Amino acid sequence: MKTILITGAGGGISRAIIPLLYKRGYRLLLTTKSSINSLTSFLSEESIDAEVFAADLCDQKQVDVLFDWVNDLGGADVLINNAGVAHAAPAWKLTVEQMHDLFETNFYTAVRCTQKVLTHMREQNFGRIICVSSVVAHKPSFGTSGYAASKSALEGYVRGVAIDTASKGVTANTIAYGYMKAGML
Repeated sequence: MKTILITGAGGGISRAIIPLLYKRGYRLLLTTKSSINSLTSFLSEESIDAEVFAADLCDQKQVDVLFDWVNDLGGADVLINNAGVAHAAPAWKLTVEQMHDLFETNFYTAVRCTQKVLTHMREQNFGRIICVSSVVAHKPSFGTSGYAASKSALEGYVRGVAIDTASKGVTANTIAYGYMKAGML
């Protein structure tokens, strides 16, 4: 049975995919920063057996503890980097601090988690890394310059990871979602 780790598991996209992955027989390890109660309620309502861990992925120490937990459970075969935030503001109103927050959550959390799974994936000659991006990375709209920049950085990073790890059976891809019924991440 393959194990999937999903970050940002408390959001709308995760709630759309968790039941599908569970029904297909995957073991699910889920992490969320602040939606533990609503996530565990959702899992209970859907009769989904999954492991849940609270972590702020912007904090390297918490990422280290998260991956100690993941490795104690046998490691992850698939990583879905879904943690993210949006901040809409026109470029002249977007502060450096807001840009930092966008990059910290939308880019660096994926970098931290990807680095943590690569050793295990490379050793087993198999792994799948899927990072949630946005169509805004390709076609920004008004007020999305910061968000678009953070998702563009993510896409460039993932393309590089794909090249670096291809010889070891590890693939890395992004999915560029648009606006949807499930809501933001």
